Parts: sequence; structure tokens; C-alpha cells
Amino acid sequence: MSLTYTLQTALTGLNAAQRALGTTANNVANANTEGFSRKEVHQATRLVEGVGYGVDTEESTRVVDEFLTVEVRKQLGMLGKSDAISEVLQQAEMRVFGPPGDGDRGLANKFADFLASVEQVATTPESAAARGSMIAQLEDMLNEIGTNANAIQNLRADTDRQIKLVVDSINSDIEKLADLNAQFARAVPTAELLDQRDKVLQDLAGKIDISVFTQDNDTIAIYTAGGEALLEYGPKKVIYTPAASVTESTLFRSIEIYDYRQIDEATGLPKAGETGSELVSAGVRMDLTPELAADAVADADQLVVSPLENGRLQGLLEARDRDLPKLGDQLSEIATMLRFNVNKAHNNAMPYPLPGTLSGTRSGLADFDAAAAGGTATGIARLAVFAADGTNAADISLDLSVYASAADLAADLDAQLGAIGTATITADNRLEITLGNDPTGEPYGMALSEGTSSIAYTDAEGRDWDYGFGHFFGLNDLVVQDGTKTTELAIRDDIAGDHTRLGRVLLDDVAGVPVAGGGGDNRGLQDLAEALRSPFATIDRGDLAGRPATLSDYISDVVSGHAANTAEAENRSSATRALADELQQRQASVSGVNLDEELSRLIVFQRAYTVSARVMTVTNELFDELMNVGR
Repeated sequence: MSLTYTLQTALTGLNAAQRALGTTANNVANANTEGFSRKEVHQATRLVEGVGYGVDTEESTRVVDEFLTVEVRKQLGMLGKSDAISEVLQQAEMRVFGPPGDGDRGLANKFADFLASVEQVATTPESAAARGSMIAQLEDMLNEIGTNANAIQNLRADTDRQIKLVVDSINSDIEKLADLNAQFARAVPTAELLDQRDKVLQDLAGKIDISVFTQDNDTIAIYTAGGEALLEYGPKKVIYTPAASVTESTLFRSIEIYDYRQIDEATGLPKAGETGSELVSAGVRMDLTPELAADAVADADQLVVSPLENGRLQGLLEARDRDLPKLGDQLSEIATMLRFNVNKAHNNAMPYPLPGTLSGTRSGLADFDAAAAGGTATGIARLAVFAADGTNAADISLDLSVYASAADLAADLDAQLGAIGTATITADNRLEITLGNDPTGEPYGMALSEGTSSIAYTDAEGRDWDYGFGHFFGLNDLVVQDGTKTTELAIRDDIAGDHTRLGRVLLDDVAGVPVAGGGGDNRGLQDLAEALRSPFATIDRGDLAGRPATLSDYISDVVSGHAANTAEAENRSSATRALADELQQRQASVSGVNLDEELSRLIVFQRAYTVSARVMTVTNELFDELMNVGR
């Protein structure tokens, strides 16, 4: 072999060592760069006609474990979902139930205060201060229910806006990956570009379920868990418009995917007439309540259906359309229980002095007509009319089983009242009883006893109801609807303005003669306290199965149930994060830069460089010796 061969061989060694030193220096410089993977320069013997002729170096390559990379993406998707749910539930804990230890917040505290005030006024029925305190505590309770219900819908609105932000971030990631695809298609991808792509893919996987496939020229295609393309030979765009406002019946728009050619570059929105492929369906929520299932709208048009399993987008969808609505359902059930039990007792009692008018609060009497037709309007209610001096002016028994409709009942009651007063069905379908004046010119007063009356029926949602006569028509309701929502409740206006209108007197029957209790009669208020401690047949709401439950127990179950769900979500998030961290550490042990190892490689390559340079020096000296021969 010639000296030229030796010189050229040493030169390849020098170049190889120099390149390895450069790669090592780059590794050290990026030791703390997020998403950077360690690079290696592979060397191979250069062969010329089967004979070794130095060393060849290839393009630097990444040290990665592709299986670990895929597992990390999957775990980050699970983490994105669990984190999103945990964050929303923690916010609900603070907004709805208040900070721990805040005695001024919380349904349990408000109900306990209200019950205590009822028990207090039951012992001192003539105390204006006690009555005022009871009304104030009831108002606090009703406000707390309404405030909590609004807080849930506001949190759903916030979550809806977060969904929009996540969708925008997904689009940004898709655009970055499309740009990288274009670079890969033009030239062989470098290790650095592959690092960039993996970093963006990890970010994207945390937001939405994805599957990644390699195409020609090392470009990639990305699909959602439902098989919808996010990136193929060109980018797609995910479009979502959040709701302007959110209530329990808001119909959220679908999340759709459009090809980039369908998008107007000026607005960033789909062109007129373009239709996209549906990623997540439009709907009200993920689990329908009995009320939604029973309404006239098709169930399929109200259900939010998502093929996604993981990612922050799916977590926010589940929080908005499953977890928060369940809590809202339970608040609605509390409102229903409170209104029913309070009004059940209050309709069997009367204020003192006795009222001359009873105006029903129920609008729409079809349920009575159906109960009458089905034979479930039964029993006898009693209405007694008294003159100003306390003498009995009329004693009317109403046998509900004989009436074919509410109109028949009103007509019979009107006939029995005669000249004393009237009973009518108003234009808005409410029962109203109005008395005139007694012979002395003073107004008559009336007292109502539910007696054995029963109006039983099952509503469209599957709930069984059983009302007394006055309770069904709402003749002396204390709590009334103050809006279209179940949780929008208020104290009846005349009682809120005049606490003497509070029902506390019961109708007695002494030797067949009706007698109304006097100003010291507190039995109506005692019955109200007992009603608040009585069980109510709830229906399935969220994680709480339908069962007979007292208000206190049900409120406790709602509060503790949400606390348990929040803790479970936090634990799931922590466990998912721990596994994600472990996988990333394992990935770092393979792909990360170890400075000690790089230092050892640096020494090896430095020596290789030095030795190759020495070989060249020796060869050069031999050339000089050879040139001096024969001089």
C-alpha cells in the first residue's frame, strides 16, 4: 500500500472524528432543550474493491425508542383528559359549595339554618321577629339553590370557551405538522426536523386522540380515534363555534373537520355552502335526563356523541356535557324536594286572620283531568268559611272521585259557595276562590283542610306524584316558581311582603262543626318542620339512585358525592401524571443527553482525531524523506 493510501485513510479518520466531535458538542449544547433527542454519527468501513480504504460517516441519527414514543403519546392523551376533568370539578367545588370551612356558603348550612328557624317560629307563632327570620332563612336557601345552579351553567360556559381554545390549538399543531411534511417531501428529513415533529405530535396527542401513520417521503398522516383525517396530503381544519350563553337546555354546535381547500383564507371559516365531516355531534348533553327523554325533540338530536376517548378536548366535553349537568340535575332535585315538601304542609294550613281569597299557582290542569279519568283523584277535602266573628258560614266537602275534570270541580265548588263567594278557572287555567263580605260588611275568611284528598299520577318523566287538593292547585303555596327553571324559586310575593300571611292555623272539626285555630295556633308550622324532615321519593339523578330521602340526607349525599368525584378525578389525574412522567423518564434514559457519557465520547473522539492527525504528520514526514532520497 502506498503513502498516498495511508494519507487518504488518515484523512477519512480525521473527518469522521471531527464530525463525531461536532455531534457530541451539539448534544451537550442541547442537553436541556425540550424535545431534543441524542444524536449519533454511525461509522462504517470504506471499501474500495473489497479492500478497506478508511472510514465513512453517515448522517447523524436520533437515538429513540419508537415504541416508547407511541406509548408516551397515548399516556399524554390520557393525562390531558384526566387533567381537564379534574380542573373543572375542582372549580365546581369552589364555585358551588364554596371554600372548605366557609360557614356562610353551602346548601347544607342554609338548609340547617332554615329548619332551625321553622322550629323556632313553631314555638313562638305570634312573634313577628321569628316569622321574619324564617322568611329570611328560606329566601337564603332559595337564593343559594339558584346561585349554585347559575354557577354550574357559568362553569359550563367557561368550559365551552376552553373547548374553542383547544380546537384552535389543535389547528395550530396541524399547520406546523403540515409545514414539516412539506419540508420532508422536498428533502431527506434531518434528525432535528424529526425532533420537531415528535414534539408537536406530543403536544397534539395531549389535546386529542390521534393515530399517526408514515406516508411516502417520510411524511405522516394523522387520524382521530374515530377515523377522521386531521392531516393527509394536506392539512385539515377543525371548526367549532362556542355557545353565546349556556343554560341546561343549550344545544351546543357540532365540532367539524374541513379540508383546507374549503376554508376561506380571509376569514379562516368554511366557505359558503361547504360542509365538513362531523367529529363531535351537536347536542345538549351526553346523558339525557328523564325530562329531555320525554320531550318532543328526538333523543338523537339532543345527545352529544364523541368518538374520542382521550385528550384534553374529550375531557372538557365530558365535563361540560356529563359531569356538570349531573350536578345540575341533583340541584334541580333538591329544588323539587324543597318546593314539594314546604308547599305540602303550607297548603294544609292557613294564615291568621283567615284569607278571603285563595289563588292557585298551578297553570295547566290536565294532570287533574287525567287523574280523574284514571280514578286516581280520590278522597275528601274540606273548605270552611267563617264570618268575622268566627261563626261558621259554610262547610263544604269536596269528594274528588265524583269530578270528571278540574272544571267540574270548580263549578261544583262555586255552586256550594252560593252567595258567599265564587270559584273559577281563570284564563290562564288556575283555580281561584274568592269570598265576599259577611252580613256585617266584614270580609269572610276561609280555612282549607286536605283531609283524605289525593290526586295521584305519573308524569312524563316517570315520577310518581301524590298531592292533596289544595297542594295540587297551589292554593296556599309558600314557594313558587320564579322563572322557567326548576331551580328558579321564590317566596310568594304577598307572604314575602307580609309575614302574617304565613300559614300556621289548622282547620279543626269539633263535634262535626268546623273550627279554625286562633292566633296562637302553631300546628301548621309544626307540620312544616315535620315535612322538612320527611322523606321524598327522588328519581335517578347523576350518580344518586332514586330512593326515598330527606332533604338533609339528599343534600349531604350531593355534597359528599361531588367531593368524592372530585377527589377521584384528582387521584386519577395524579396517577396518570405519574405514569406519564415514568414513561417520559424512560424515554429520556434512551433519548436524553447524559453529560457524563458525552464527556467520555468526547475524549474518545478527541483521541481518534489526535491519532489521525498524527498519522497524517508521520505520513508527511515519510513523504519528505522520500523526496530527499537521491539529492
